[in-house]
Amino acid sequence: MPLEQAHNITDKASQSIFSEYLLINTLPKDVADMHLASKMNISNSGTWGLIPDTIFLDVTNSCGSAMDLKGKFSNVSRMPLPCIHNSNDFETYASLLISLLSR
Repeated sequence: MPLEQAHNITDKASQSIFSEYLLINTLPKDVADMHLASKMNISNSGTWGLIPDTIFLDVTNSCGSAMDLKGKFSNVSRMPLPCIHNSNDFETYASLLISLLSR
């Protein structure tokens, strides 16, 4: 069996295993049932639990309080970030989130 063909088989097997794990152990039962009934689509379910393809962020939650990471990340300031009041604050949060998610 050529190496490329073996790689394709292991890739498909791992996608199938991670997809089943997502549906059985990670997602709430009603969400998994909706996906299985084709009422909702979870794209790339084999990698969705590891690397979501889309992340939604509700920036309105940050208006009431500052974001404090308590010094848990060495590449981020230990000072709490201010609330989002204008576009400059949003740019600060966006760059912070990008740096955290890219690790």
